[in-house]
Amino acid sequence: MSKNTNYFLATQSELRDMKSKCRISRNGAGNIRLQWGHDGRRYAKTPPNCDMSMDGIAYARHICLAIDRQLRIDGFSDEWYEREVNKNRSNRVELLTVGEVRKVFEAKWLKSKANATSTERQKLRTLGTYTSIFDRLVVRSKLSPSCRFDAATVRRLMSVYEEGSDRLFRARQALSVICKVLKIDYSFDSAGKRPTPRERII
Repeated sequence: MSKNTNYFLATQSELRDMKSKCRISRNGAGNIRLQWGHDGRRYAKTPPNCDMSMDGIAYARHICLAIDRQLRIDGFSDEWYEREVNKNRSNRVELLTVGEVRKVFEAKWLKSKANATSTERQKLRTLGTYTSIFDRLVVRSKLSPSCRFDAATVRRLMSVYEEGSDRLFRARQALSVICKVLKIDYSFDSAGKRPTPRERII
C-alpha cells in the first residue's frame, strides 16, 4: 500500500473518529470527494486540487473541517462553499504535469535571472544542465507526461539512481532548483547528498 493511500485512510479514519459531519471518499478518477448533508440534501463534491497526493489529501481535510464547522454553527450555504473553495483555489499553486514542467520552469527561471550579472550564454548553459538532467530522470523513471509533478513524483525521480552516487547528487541539485522555482514543497532530507570522496593511496 502506498504512502499516499495510507495517509488517505488515516485521514478518513480521523474524520470518522471526530464525528465530522463531512467525510471523504475516493472517486473513480483518483481524486477525493467530499460528502455531507444539509437541509435534507446530500452533497458530493470534488473541489479543485483534491487529488491523491499528500498535499491534496491535506487540502481535502482542511476543506472538510471547514464545512463541518459551518454545519455545526448552522452557517453553511452554497454561497459560503463557493467563496471558501475559490479563496483556497487562489491561495494554492496549481500542480503542473510532468510534460508541462520543462517549459514553465525554463520561462520562470530565465525571468528570475533577468537581472543577473552572468552572460546569456552562461544562463542558457546552466539552464540546459538542469533541463537535460530532468529529461534524463523522466526517461529512466518511465513517468507519463500526464503525471502530476508533486512530491510523490519528485520522490520517484530521486529513486532512479543509487544513494551515494554522483548522478544522484546532480539529480538532487537540479530537482531542488526546479522545485524551488515551481514552489513544490519537497524535503530532500539526506537523500542525494554530496558523496564522500574516496581516499587515494599514493
